[in-house]
Amino acid sequence: MHFIQKYRSINLPKLLWLFLINFALSALAGLMVYQWQYNTYMRELANEHATVISNVNSAFSQAMGDMTNIARITNDTLIHNLTSRGIENPSQVFLSTGRSLNNLSQIRWLSIDGQEKIRVNFLSTSSQIVPPSKLQNKADRYYYQEAIASPQGIITLSPIDLNIENGEIVRPYQPTIRTVIHAFPSHPLGEGLLILNFDLGGLLKQLQLFEKTHTDLLLASGETQWLIHPDPSKQWGANLNRQLKAPLTDIPILKKKLFSQNATSLFIAEDGAIYSATKLNLRMKHTHSMQPYTIITRTPDYYRSYIINQSLLPSIITAFLVFCMVGTLLRHHIQQQIALTALNAELAKEKDSFLALMDDDLKQQDPVQLKMNHRVLSFFVAINKEVGTCLNEMQYQLSQMEENINLLALSTSQPDRQTTAPPIDWHANHGLLRYCFQQINSTSTRLGHLASNLEKQHVENFSLKSIMVDLIATLAPLARSRGIGLRENIPESIILHNYPLLYSQLFELLLNALIRHDFEKSTDGYIDISAKTLNNNLIICVQDDGDRCFERINAALFKPFHKDSIKTHTFGIGLYIARHWVTVLLDGDIKVDSTQNHGNQLTITIPFRHA
Repeated sequence: MHFIQKYRSINLPKLLWLFLINFALSALAGLMVYQWQYNTYMRELANEHATVISNVNSAFSQAMGDMTNIARITNDTLIHNLTSRGIENPSQVFLSTGRSLNNLSQIRWLSIDGQEKIRVNFLSTSSQIVPPSKLQNKADRYYYQEAIASPQGIITLSPIDLNIENGEIVRPYQPTIRTVIHAFPSHPLGEGLLILNFDLGGLLKQLQLFEKTHTDLLLASGETQWLIHPDPSKQWGANLNRQLKAPLTDIPILKKKLFSQNATSLFIAEDGAIYSATKLNLRMKHTHSMQPYTIITRTPDYYRSYIINQSLLPSIITAFLVFCMVGTLLRHHIQQQIALTALNAELAKEKDSFLALMDDDLKQQDPVQLKMNHRVLSFFVAINKEVGTCLNEMQYQLSQMEENINLLALSTSQPDRQTTAPPIDWHANHGLLRYCFQQINSTSTRLGHLASNLEKQHVENFSLKSIMVDLIATLAPLARSRGIGLRENIPESIILHNYPLLYSQLFELLLNALIRHDFEKSTDGYIDISAKTLNNNLIICVQDDGDRCFERINAALFKPFHKDSIKTHTFGIGLYIARHWVTVLLDGDIKVDSTQNHGNQLTITIPFRHA
């Protein structure tokens, strides 16, 4: 539950999908390792099976070929010996001929009717000629019937079975194969059957030596009986009359696979064991085999379980490691997502808190102040537009004046034209007009910047003294160039709540007008700025000792700048804007007191709004 709560923020369906993908990738990696390990074991087992089958096939086929060759050589030897020595004692010829042959247990001669005429038994330590009284008729034996029906001169290989004498199985068991030659009538003994019995006990034991640690050998004689089987009780079932299944019926899937093909490899039978098999059909010249053989290799089911376990362990380890590695990466990714989600949540909270504070701030602001702010911006834009219009008209007048100057210069340059009018300094007037134009252009640009900057400003608390100190530092170079000192006496306790830039520009206009136009001569003058609060009003006093008296021009001092006023006054525009600022924007008043040779005093009264 804690895990779910911890990772709920990153979307539980997504987390579940990531887990399932990790599980699938881990399972796939484990399956690939399992399949690779399992295939490695199976390839080794396939090589082991193939080696056993190949060795058994080679040894068995060679043994059958040797027996066929021995039968041919023995027949030729007997014909030669019987012809050279005569046929008075043929049994002795058979005895002497058979002594030199390995694994030979019997050599016999049967007449056409199946009666034994000669039989010599070869024991491990001796050999004996069977007396005529003990000779048997073999007409009922399958190998006689098969051989007598074959063409003359053909060697017939009988199936491998246990040797039977007088109707009883010889003990100990004597696995036997018989080579039978159907002799021609020209044979010294006439037409008959030459039969050589070979003891295959040693061969079968030799074949069993090819078995491997995890591979058992099984050899089936057709579908009759097992010649070699890990379970001895299943061997020689047909000879011993046991009620046993035929070999290929004992392994149904093997019979099905060998029905359409001669070999198969590594299939799992019903008992859980792993089998490989191949059919062995003997093909020898002038030889007929009565029985096909099947060589089978078997790996018990316990080793298959061992292979599965050995393959499963590294696959589980691999899957676990992949799950851990991918899980670590996913955990790191999830932690990043959680941190990012938490950060986004914190940012959202901060944003909501900031917006709430802004809403509260807007609600707390005085509606009158907000209205004043709007009026400030609108006023500055209107003033900038008016000054721009005025500048365009002055530019036009300036162009006309330049044209008149050019015409006057042309007329005075002609010697035939005489005038009694006093000379006029047109170039001086032209320079004055250009100076006024530059001043107005500078003021217009400053007002435009002020309007633009106020759009980015916010109403805030500020110190009037700080504003004035910064302004005096800015205007000090201009004042010093005219021999004027700037001084302030404003208490630090006066804190206003308004646009700082508005007050800075207001006093800049006033001080610029006084510095540039209140002092006709360069003197050691001064301008003092002081402020105080009285009856909820802010009273600002600007006092100078200039030699120009404003009294005589008081009527035009605060008028806006017009074309006709350029001829007499060049500072009206600054005071007009300052007065409009004070009276319209700040709901205050401005007055001028002037005394000849005692300077001028500007008194500004503004309703005081505490911070």
